[in-house]
Amino acid sequence: MKVERASRTSDSAAAMRAVHMLRHGELKILDDPYAMRLIGRRWQRIIGSRFLYWLVFKNDFLYGWVHPVIGEIVARARYAEEKLEFAIRGGTSQYVVLGAGMDSFALRRTDLADAVTILEIDHPATQELKRKRLSRLGVPMPKNLVFVPVDFERESLADALSGSSFSPEIPAFFSWLGTTMYLEKSAVLRALGDVASCAARGSKIVFDCADLHAAELEKASPTVKRLMKAVQRRGEPMITGFHDEELSSELHGLGFEVVESLPSDEIQRRYFWGRRDGLTMLDHVRFVCARVFQAERPAVAV
Repeated sequence: MKVERASRTSDSAAAMRAVHMLRHGELKILDDPYAMRLIGRRWQRIIGSRFLYWLVFKNDFLYGWVHPVIGEIVARARYAEEKLEFAIRGGTSQYVVLGAGMDSFALRRTDLADAVTILEIDHPATQELKRKRLSRLGVPMPKNLVFVPVDFERESLADALSGSSFSPEIPAFFSWLGTTMYLEKSAVLRALGDVASCAARGSKIVFDCADLHAAELEKASPTVKRLMKAVQRRGEPMITGFHDEELSSELHGLGFEVVESLPSDEIQRRYFWGRRDGLTMLDHVRFVCARVFQAERPAVAV
C-alpha cells in the first residue's frame, strides 16, 4: 500500500466525523474535536469552505446518500464506544481497533488512559501517515496507545498481536467498523475467526454490516441503491451482507454468541430521534455486538 493510497482511504471516515462536528449544529452523536485536525489538507479545504462543502455534500445529487453515510459513521463509532465503556467498567483493559485509520478515541478519551490499553491495527503506511500528522500538530502520543502494524497480505492478525503487548489470556474488546460490506463473505468470516482465535473467553467485538445481500439490490431503499452504485463506480462495490438469522448462525460457528444486533430502524430511534438537521441513519445496516463463548474455535470454512 502506498502512503498516498493510505491517505485517501483512512481520511474518509475522519472527514465525515469532521463534517458532523462543524456542519451539524444540534447535539452531537459523536463529539470528535480531533477529526478535522487528523484529515488531509484537501478534505480540510472542502469542509472549511461553504461553497466547496455545498458542492460536495449539499447538492441535490449527493445529499440523498452522503448524509445517511455520515450518520452511519458517527453512530457506529458512538455505539462501539458505549459498548467499550461498559466493558471497561466490567474489568476489560484491552481495546483492539481493527483498521483504525485516523481513529481519535485515544486522543479524546485521556480519562481512560489508566484503565485501558488501546492497540490500533492497520497497515504500516497508514500508521506512518497518522504519526506524521500527530507530530506536525504537536499532539503528544497517548501513553496507552500502541500501534500494531499489519500487512494482511503477508501476516495474520494472530501473528501481529503475538508480537505486541496484547495478552490472549484476558478478555479484550475489539471494534471493526466500515469494512465488512466491501469484503468477500469468506474474508469477513476469516477475519472474525481470527479475532475469536486470538481472544480470551468473554472478549467482545462490535462491527457493522449490511443486512441485505448485494444480489438483493432491488430490495434496497432508494438511498442505498444510490450509494451502492456510487461506490461501485469508485471501484469499491458493496458485495457482502448478512440476514440476521444467517449472521447469528455464522457467528455461533466461529465461537461467538450475539449480545445485541441492532437493525437500522432501531439505530435511528436510539441516536437520531427528534433531530431537525436532516441527519439520519443509513438504511440496511446493522450494528452487532458479539462475545467469545468458547475457548477453542473450529476452523473457518472458506
